[in-house]
Amino acid sequence: MSDPSEVQQPNSDEEGERLVLAAAEAIRNLVADRRSLRSKVAAQERELLRLRASNADLLRHVALIRDSYRRLATEFFTQFQRMDSAVGAAVPAEYRTSSTPELVNNLTNNKSESPT
Repeated sequence: MSDPSEVQQPNSDEEGERLVLAAAEAIRNLVADRRSLRSKVAAQERELLRLRASNADLLRHVALIRDSYRRLATEFFTQFQRMDSAVGAAVPAEYRTSSTPELVNNLTNNKSESPT
């Protein structure tokens, strides 16, 4: 009698060949799947690099736009100060009510209050 814990041998050479061919096919499928996955990973890595470069480019553009708006705001403020000075110099002292800094302070202090 044979020990039941032993692995049973194939009944025939045909069955053995069939098992070997099935194992070989399974290995081929695994190799094909691995190649496919590697190719997908490589494509995703290329896409990730492209997106990172695009993101960096967009961030540079946003920084440039921000800097441009800051320069524009500074230029507007400078021009408004010059206009205020020019108008202030043209208006006689008895007609002047307040200066630009006082107006700015009044506007910023009253910003949170609702008009009545």
